[in-house]
Order: sequence, then C-alpha cells, then structure tokens
Amino acid sequence: FHYFKNKKQLFLYLFEFAADKIKNEIDEKVKLSEKDLFKRLFQAVEVKIELWKQYPSIFRFIEVAYFEQSKEVFIEMQKKKEKYLGSSKMLLEGVDHTSFKDDVDVNQALKIIFWSIDGLGREFTERLKQSPTKQFDYGAAIVETNQVLLSLKALFYK
Repeated sequence: FHYFKNKKQLFLYLFEFAADKIKNEIDEKVKLSEKDLFKRLFQAVEVKIELWKQYPSIFRFIEVAYFEQSKEVFIEMQKKKEKYLGSSKMLLEGVDHTSFKDDVDVNQALKIIFWSIDGLGREFTERLKQSPTKQFDYGAAIVETNQVLLSLKALFYK
C-alpha cells in the first residue's frame, strides 16, 4: 500500500481507472455526428464488445465493483457510478427523435432500448461465467445485439 493508504482507496482508484479507460475509448470511437440513434448504438455496441475482447479483466472488475455492497465503499461507489452512468447519456446527445413513430413516448422507448442493451450485456457476462472454457463468441454477441436493436428499431421507428 505504498501509493494508497488502504484497500478502499486502491479499490476506488482501480474502479475509476477501469471505467475511465472504457469510457474514453467509447467516446473516442463512437461518431456523435451520426444522428440516427440505432446507427449510433450499433457503433457503441461494436466498440464495447471489441473492448470487452481486448480487456476482459477490466470488464470483470467493473462488474464486481459495480455491485459491491460493502459499507466501506458503498457511498463512494454510488457517486462514481452516477458519474459514469451520466456519461452514457452522451450517446443520446444530438440524436434525431423525428424517426420515432408519432404515437411512441420517446423517453419510454429510450428506457426500453437501454434496458435491453444492459440486459444483453448481463446475459453475455453470465454466459462467459458459465462457460467451462471461459471462451466467448464475440462475433455472435455482435450479431445477437444487432438483431435485438433491429427489432427495437422496427418497433419504435416509422
């Protein structure tokens, strides 16, 4: 603990380092000039899966840290999680809402879309955990995610 006073400080630093690494790569590679929400989401998913492939340990650590309930770090983790959840809202900046069907509540649709993506991410993580070889078919994950996004697009877009 030469650089950190205790395990708590080390844990919080590692979470912030890992989350910043992923966030910065996504921010760098997703083109915000794209105004279509689903095209932007396709980009983000592909970037995130590529990063997952490149940095599996970072994603495993973020998952463990994200659900940490220990009293020692809970309050600080809540603040850090809010910071990174807020950064995912950048995917919505400048998105054209006119493509949504007229009778669709856009805010509700966005919630459903993001819940679906989040759920897929959790499902993929669980599949990886359950795999005896710890191998994961990233190409299949991209295809499956794209199929879900295309279904949601057909549901919500004109």
